[in-house]
Amino acid sequence: MILVNCVWKQAEVIKKIESLELNGEKPFKHTKTDGMRIYFDSKIGDMIGEMEYMLIMNAIMEIPGGSALAVSILPVINDSVFEGYRYTVCGTSPEQIEKDSSR
Repeated sequence: MILVNCVWKQAEVIKKIESLELNGEKPFKHTKTDGMRIYFDSKIGDMIGEMEYMLIMNAIMEIPGGSALAVSILPVINDSVFEGYRYTVCGTSPEQIEKDSSR
C-alpha cells in the first residue's frame, strides 16, 4: 500500500494515479482518503518499489499546477506508515514553470 499526502486537488491526484498503466495494467487502486492522506493499493512488488514513487510523482507533475503541490509519498507496511522512509516534495523545474505559464 502507498500513502500520498496531499491537501490540494485530491480528486485530480486520485484520478491521475489510478489512470497510470504499467505493462498494460493499472497498478494503483484508490482505497480510502482520510483528510490529507490518500491511500492506494499497489500491484508493484518490492523489487521495483522505487518505480512506484517515480510513476506517482510524474503523474502528479502532469496535473496543471502540479509543480506547486507539496506531496509526500510513503510506503504503508502492516498498517504502519514509515514517515521517514521516503519523502518526496514536488518541486518546480524550469520546464514546468514554462509549461504552467503557457496555460
